[in-house]
Amino acid sequence: MRPRISQQEAAYLVMVLQAQIEEIREKLRNVEQVEQELTRLIYDLKHPIQPQYTEKGFFKEHRIIGPQETRCYVKIAQELKAEHPNLLGEKFRLWTSLSCHEKLLAKYQAIAEGKPHNGTYKKLRCSELLYPEASLIPL
Repeated sequence: MRPRISQQEAAYLVMVLQAQIEEIREKLRNVEQVEQELTRLIYDLKHPIQPQYTEKGFFKEHRIIGPQETRCYVKIAQELKAEHPNLLGEKFRLWTSLSCHEKLLAKYQAIAEGKPHNGTYKKLRCSELLYPEASLIPL
């Protein structure tokens, strides 16, 4: 039988988990921003002639990306890829960690407040998080 934790210990864990969740969210925002920047750079490299529009949405002119600007874009894209070689995997690991931390926070917050908790945290399955409709299919 595992030892139970007190409400004071649960309150301390809630405090620690909240700080960790904020840190993970900040990292996730940074990774998403890098992903957006890399996507924009790749788009600019694939489409060297881009239409420009006014504030009202009317066509204004074409913007042509020159060879010097293209070289700069390639250099920046290579630096971003070197810094984050597996961007999608990094994003997925942060998202999974955030999901797990939020479930643990809900558990320990309920213990700290003296409320009953339902115990869904015991089964942390990634397949249910990624494919929720798969758990509804009868076997």
